[in-house]
Amino acid sequence: MRPNSARLTTRTHKHESGADPLRAHAAIGLHADAIARNAEPRMLDGSTSALASLPCRSCGYELAGLPHDSRCPECATAVADSLRAERIEFADPAWARRLTRGVALMAVGARLTAMTMLLTCGALLFGLLGGGPAFSIWLFLEVALFSTALLANVIGALIATSAEPRDRGREPLWSPRRCFRASAFVAIVTTVLIALCVRRNIPGTAIFGSVAAVASILFYLDRALVWLAALATRVRSRGLRASCLGLRRHWWIIVALFVVVIIFTIAVRSTRVSSAAAFLAWVPLFILLLLMIALGFRTAHRVAIVRRRLSERLRARQAPQPSLP
Repeated sequence: MRPNSARLTTRTHKHESGADPLRAHAAIGLHADAIARNAEPRMLDGSTSALASLPCRSCGYELAGLPHDSRCPECATAVADSLRAERIEFADPAWARRLTRGVALMAVGARLTAMTMLLTCGALLFGLLGGGPAFSIWLFLEVALFSTALLANVIGALIATSAEPRDRGREPLWSPRRCFRASAFVAIVTTVLIALCVRRNIPGTAIFGSVAAVASILFYLDRALVWLAALATRVRSRGLRASCLGLRRHWWIIVALFVVVIIFTIAVRSTRVSSAAAFLAWVPLFILLLLMIALGFRTAHRVAIVRRRLSERLRARQAPQPSLP
């Protein structure tokens, strides 16, 4: 057994015993690299047949046990192409193009979301200073930008998370793709319901609607970063995967601090203190808002990097590939 085969055997065994499923992508990536170097891909039993469970990348037919130099009995797609399909450049071409378009739209939405957070910070500052004629215009720009960002994020997520042909009928119920897709639906449905409640002046909409909106956005953001981390593994960028998961942790830390600061600010303003002290109670809140804005632009930058890596890998598809044995 060759060294690459030994590493594949060890990592596949860990995946079957319940390890992190993201690491399984790296294990299959080793297998794909062996094919690209014209090495014989050997399985757990040392044979040169397909993996214990390998759906065809085009039609989803089970290829387990077939020789790696054969073809799918249903659609005649080469088995070797399905072995390499975990690498994004060997995925289904039509699906890969949809994925790239969706991530590109998500990158635009992420930037607009960060700009919306910047306008929100300005609106709060305007309100504390007494507002003015420009306040209503500022609020209108904020709502318009937020609506555009929400549509770009949700539509991009729905396009990017379309089911990959080889995974249909085999994907786990709580996979990163399905959870992210569900979070996009939750975000848009929650926003529409809140808008309808506000339009009909239903009591309590301001408080409960705000909590529901923040919760749905956090759920969307959390699932998006997990999904992007899985996608970064498929474009063979461990650093990008670690960065996405690190951003996820930073967002939850900031959110926890934000809740504590809001409770502190409300408590201070509810007591009898001078107007100057009441104004200074907002300072920690503004500092956290600025940190969230910086984190928002950083998140948008990571989404843009994922889109760029996807484009690079898909362009590599057009480069001449080494002949298979």
